[in-house]
Amino acid sequence: MDTAVAEAREVMRADDAGSDASRKHGQIDLTRREIAVLRLIARARTDREIADALFLSPRTVNGHVARILAKLEVHTRREAVERGRELGVLIGDISSLPNT
Repeated sequence: MDTAVAEAREVMRADDAGSDASRKHGQIDLTRREIAVLRLIARARTDREIADALFLSPRTVNGHVARILAKLEVHTRREAVERGRELGVLIGDISSLPNT
């Protein structure tokens, strides 16, 4: 539980920087929550793990993931992470990318 809380806090702190970056580029309009979800996707977290970290239901996370893919005009989580990095939404070192 401590790990989940720490990870959620880290995501939320970084959320402000990512939100500003997305608006500067003007190419995407992800919500703060969607950016937080995308950051956890970039860490290869499953919907269940994202739900636990952000205190959401897996179904809610699934909806966020679907909207992220649509807004970024991509088909996979990996493509979403790559697009997020290109747009400057994902800041910092991301050591692993999901396969789908």
